[in-house]
Amino acid sequence: MTEMNQDTLVASEWIKVQEIIELLEPFAVQTDMLQTDASSLSIVIPSLLDLECHLLQFKQAKVLTGTLLIKFRSRFEQILQPQNPTFNPIPAAACLLDPTVGSCMLDDELSGILWAAKLYVILQATKAENERDASSVGGTSVTALSALSTTSAPALKKFKFLSAKMSDTLVRYYANTFSSYLLTIATLITQQYNANNFTE
Repeated sequence: MTEMNQDTLVASEWIKVQEIIELLEPFAVQTDMLQTDASSLSIVIPSLLDLECHLLQFKQAKVLTGTLLIKFRSRFEQILQPQNPTFNPIPAAACLLDPTVGSCMLDDELSGILWAAKLYVILQATKAENERDASSVGGTSVTALSALSTTSAPALKKFKFLSAKMSDTLVRYYANTFSSYLLTIATLITQQYNANNFTE
């Protein structure tokens, strides 16, 4: 717009502007969601996966979208690429242990992140057990954790592009698989704790 409030952009340029808005809008949505006081570390992975799905599905502005996808993956390599030497497993572990979003990590494409998250959780549980921390996980009963089996994955619906990638049937399957996984881990940890207490 000029000083005389005249539009100096031609129709093709307005189309490009609209494409850029549509390309960047999901980033604004995820940024707003992640910076609220109610957000937790567990939604970092789903947010990043949602944005990656958006970039992979976006058909307009291919050159810009491709460049943005490369930069995006490079920027979040420490969170999304377990083979990176500086990989930080904490966001992945937080996501895995949150039953409202953890099922998104059970996708075959994320097997590396899932493995890293499991390993981190097991190492931390072992460390806590060895240190006989007052807040030992042994105090948590399997019965209490069994409530997780009724949790589905409705929270994933707020990640529009990730949800589109995963069908409702697949989401329910992953949610049930994830709940069973949590119950199995809880049972093993409780059994180990009880075995250690009885042998002392």
